[in-house]
Amino acid sequence: MQQLILAGYKTFIPYLGGITTVPLVYAATFGLGYAAKTVLEARLHDQKISKEEIKRISKEATKRAKREAKIEWTIEGLKKEWANLKQQTEEFKLYLEDISRLEKELQYYREKIKDNSLQNVVEEKGLEEVLQQRIKTISDRLAKYNGVYVNPQVVTYLSLLSKEHIDRVEKIISMLHFDPMKMKQLTKQNTSVLWEVSIDQVGTLFLDIQKQPIQIHSFEPLHDDLIWYKKIKNKHLRNSEIRQVFLKAIEETKWELDIISPWMSHRVVEEELMDKFEKALKRGVAIKILYGINDSSISNSSRSDQSDEVAEKLLRRYAVYGDRFRIMRKNTHYKLLICDEAFYVQGSYNFLSFKGEYDEYTREEGAQYSENIADIRQLRDMYFSF
Repeated sequence: MQQLILAGYKTFIPYLGGITTVPLVYAATFGLGYAAKTVLEARLHDQKISKEEIKRISKEATKRAKREAKIEWTIEGLKKEWANLKQQTEEFKLYLEDISRLEKELQYYREKIKDNSLQNVVEEKGLEEVLQQRIKTISDRLAKYNGVYVNPQVVTYLSLLSKEHIDRVEKIISMLHFDPMKMKQLTKQNTSVLWEVSIDQVGTLFLDIQKQPIQIHSFEPLHDDLIWYKKIKNKHLRNSEIRQVFLKAIEETKWELDIISPWMSHRVVEEELMDKFEKALKRGVAIKILYGINDSSISNSSRSDQSDEVAEKLLRRYAVYGDRFRIMRKNTHYKLLICDEAFYVQGSYNFLSFKGEYDEYTREEGAQYSENIADIRQLRDMYFSF
């Protein structure tokens, strides 16, 4: 029976990666492996184990493996298991077909952008459709690894890679899912929160291995795979667009939200916004705020006093979260927002003193939006290392 299961496994599933743990194989080999382990341990301690005892240990381990595998060990049960494996094999074949087809289509647009010849709306829409299809295909594939959360931004970046490079990343995700303890041996700590794992000829994944599920926060490619894409992902924001991105950042941030706003007002930092901050803190997000500007004029002195009042209000409100909420007074006129390692926004917009309500008399505001990871890290190190 053991040989039959193993032979069938190799025949039906030429490539599994992380598709399934194949409990049939697990149960058929676990008993023998456990017995062998027992013999080796006994030899290390100069002990002997009889053949009868080895058989008993193997039999008991096999029974335990069957219980854990939760397989119905009957002819009908095995038929169901084979049918399940066949179905997963077919799903994998379809995945390969889709990802390869979309890669060819993506290559067409990649060359267009590199040559600056993507000029009409129809082609831009076509590129967006291909990207969305590829993102969905990869998202569905990685959803099988429910022990790992992959940031949607990372999935977007993966969708731009070759199939070969995607496979290499998936092997790491598979290992994180099935054998996280082994994965820790391949990672090194990057910050107090994030760890990193390098993938040969592909790039680096940045992980939070302390959380459950394990979270993949960002991805940094080794080559220029994303340069052409970044040409369309760095953009200028105007007026209410800035406020919308700010609110989206609070709702979607996974581990750190950084804000520089010279002024803060009670009108803007009111209950609704503070509730949004608190929801993020409850998710485990760290929030850091820099504020304050030294100005001796009477009007600005009043604004400065109000900013200090808001800071005290926030400190009282979020004291229960300890170091996850930090606020510091500086002398700055800079305005900056950083969301994880997903994006940053910098410009003229005061995030904590202006609600973004515009009419024909409201002053114009502008900001630059970017997903450049190197810039994000540099800005975070420069302003938020407290």
